[in-house]
Amino acid sequence: MRCGRRIRELSLIGVICSSSAAWIRKEAEVSANGVAKLVEKADSESVDGQTLQGDEDTIWKLLNAASDASADLAPILDKIRTDDVVVDGSKTMSGDGTWVGEAENKVTSVDMAKVQAPTRIREKAYHPTKGGNANHSGYSPFVGVADLSFPSWTFVHPEVQPKGFRTAARRVFHGSPLIDADSNVYIQSTSGWIFSLTKDGTLRWSFDLNSEDPQNPSNMALLDGIAFVCTEDGVAWAIDLVAGLERWRKKIATHCSTDPFSITTASGVILIPCNPENGDEPDSMDGSAAICAVSEKDGSPKWTYSLSRYDSKGYNLAPSIVGDTVYFSDLAGSSYAISLEDGKELWRHPGPQDATFSTASAVVGHDGRLYNAFNVGRGANLKGTLRSLDLQYGDIVWSRSFPEGLNAAPAVGPVGPKNQTVVIVALGSNPECLPEPVIGTRKHTEVLALDAESGETLWTFTAPEYSLSCAGNTPTEICCPSMWSQPTLALDGRVYVNWSGGKLFALLDANGDGIIDANNPSEFSFYHHGKGSNSQTAMAPGLMVAAVCNQVLGYLD
Repeated sequence: MRCGRRIRELSLIGVICSSSAAWIRKEAEVSANGVAKLVEKADSESVDGQTLQGDEDTIWKLLNAASDASADLAPILDKIRTDDVVVDGSKTMSGDGTWVGEAENKVTSVDMAKVQAPTRIREKAYHPTKGGNANHSGYSPFVGVADLSFPSWTFVHPEVQPKGFRTAARRVFHGSPLIDADSNVYIQSTSGWIFSLTKDGTLRWSFDLNSEDPQNPSNMALLDGIAFVCTEDGVAWAIDLVAGLERWRKKIATHCSTDPFSITTASGVILIPCNPENGDEPDSMDGSAAICAVSEKDGSPKWTYSLSRYDSKGYNLAPSIVGDTVYFSDLAGSSYAISLEDGKELWRHPGPQDATFSTASAVVGHDGRLYNAFNVGRGANLKGTLRSLDLQYGDIVWSRSFPEGLNAAPAVGPVGPKNQTVVIVALGSNPECLPEPVIGTRKHTEVLALDAESGETLWTFTAPEYSLSCAGNTPTEICCPSMWSQPTLALDGRVYVNWSGGKLFALLDANGDGIIDANNPSEFSFYHHGKGSNSQTAMAPGLMVAAVCNQVLGYLD
């Protein structure tokens, strides 16, 4: 999905023309009323004498099918009310809810609750990928809750049998939740399962990624009613959002990384960090040596851009799409721009010689700049670095060094009445990955808001000093996240960020004094979940969702 793309939504208001029974399109924002509000109107309308009763599933299918403003609805209605709905030339979804191909192969049924009928055309999701958009900017155009004390609901990881044996993190949520246009929630688990929840936290369906080694599936991406994900054995999957069933799967690489990298989508193409040639030894499973571009339709390859030419990899790699260009960074602190059409390198800005490991990644702001986060030095000399680069040529606009490590992607967006662009960074060394919390090195961690024009500090929040390994670990449930998740910057300037000392924070410099006051409820709130987390908070109108190692937290407003 490209920046600034307008969303078209069909409306029932004034859609029946007496001469042709045509649907008339109406421009609407993403937050416009869905089918639920239109059903009341539909009860009194008719098409060639057929009354459209209050059936949301039928209405949605009508809206989805009648994209042509001159379409005759009578045959569409007849087609919808048959047992089989044609999806493409070779596959159908039969009345029993399974996909059938040319060879009559059926996908294994999934264990799920009754599928909820969608209530709008799924042209754009509210939170389609980690970071909230194709830029992975971490900015949300919605407002969340100010008081985190009591989640509206929680979804605890089900007791499913985990698969894969390379990692101790065998049944945890290592990724970030996504939200579609109907406020349904999606999240993947290291157990090799994908779960979909309703807005109120009820399980819609669950999908078993029954591949050779499905552990640590990637952060997903939503596009055109499909979730795209890649498993560790290098298999890309397309999962239907309505029914939770497989559309297609395709082996695209030797394997995909064990880290929670992020898939990014644009119309017709899926960008997947991958390892097309690396072996299956544990040392080669960490990080992504390439970006594989594949077809949205069937996973067939389009192009591959390899970082091996620079003897490098990306970690938590999250390619950003702006127009016809893809931007990303690698473990060496280098920044890249390549063509979305063919993967041709447009420019590369190398990182410093002393760049060292970081779990952070680069994002693109609405201000036309790439923000690349990485570390330099080691031990007591470890410092985090944030560079602001111009998108056109990769020139450095400014660079700032911090006394603590930078191990989470920043968030970038406009805040306040003047729409000042700010950058949110979370600083601190990552916790040790141990089977239970033990005393270790004392960690000083903080969150900063920076002026995007100069890099100067606007406000600071200092978290409690922390000297344990990841909060909440047990010998049977080991979670190995970063110290901070990528922050989410909401429309009102409030920042939501998960901390692996066991808390979810909400931060807002309400009085503009440059310090988040933990004793001021208008500036600070938290929820003590007691676990670690890599999860970036996802937002939609009236809904906010975060995940921690063992559960998903939902807040309704």
